[in-house]
Amino acid sequence: MLTYFGTREDSSETDIALREIFLSHQIRFNRPQDKLFAGQIDRMDRFALRYRALNNNHKQQRSPLRGLCGSRAGLIPHQLYIAHEVGRRYAPRVLLADEVGLGKTIEAGMIIHQQILSGRTQRV
Repeated sequence: MLTYFGTREDSSETDIALREIFLSHQIRFNRPQDKLFAGQIDRMDRFALRYRALNNNHKQQRSPLRGLCGSRAGLIPHQLYIAHEVGRRYAPRVLLADEVGLGKTIEAGMIIHQQILSGRTQRV
């Protein structure tokens, strides 16, 4: 059996012995208060980064352009314009036509995605 020796961070008490048999292999801290009481506190810069990321995600979800956020392609400004203009229509019926390779398929995908997210369509 192993015994761990250390110093308590909260009271600075030294030579604390903790036998391995008293440690649970199933301890999980999922709630913020559990992490706080166990002393598992992140650095402030990590908290600030997580806060900014969650705040940014919230703003994107509330945006009227949220249907344009799901794309995994490099977007060209005219694609965003077309997808925004057509995607906010109730029942868009348009012909997407421009030069070869300028992203008509990507535009159509963004329009469909925006329509599905906004609840204007159920099947495509």
